[in-house]
Amino acid sequence: MVIDDDRLPTSTRLPESVSASRANVALLASASASNPFAQTAGYRGEIWALGLRIRWGFAFEKQTGDLYIGDVGVGRFEEVNYQPVSSKGGENYGRHIMEGIHCYKPGPCSSTDLTQPVVE
Repeated sequence: MVIDDDRLPTSTRLPESVSASRANVALLASASASNPFAQTAGYRGEIWALGLRIRWGFAFEKQTGDLYIGDVGVGRFEEVNYQPVSSKGGENYGRHIMEGIHCYKPGPCSSTDLTQPVVE
């Protein structure tokens, strides 16, 4: 599994809201029809989740299989994100919108449909 890859091929087509040049998406090792974006135009079939900035580590909880992802902030806030083993994928952890639980850019922003970190 590859998580948080800044080196996506330039031929990769991602929606503009994902920032095609620095997508920072969580990828699975292979495409599967059950991946949340597999049938979505403009997304690679390997994409499992969006919105990680620069993950600095991840761990699976031994008893439950849940995933915890440490994600570096841009300036003031770092975070730990959580994905339960029961996840169907498709989470958006908010890169370019949020930093931790705060708006990334000055002014109002919306965290609607974003997966908030469990620790900031």
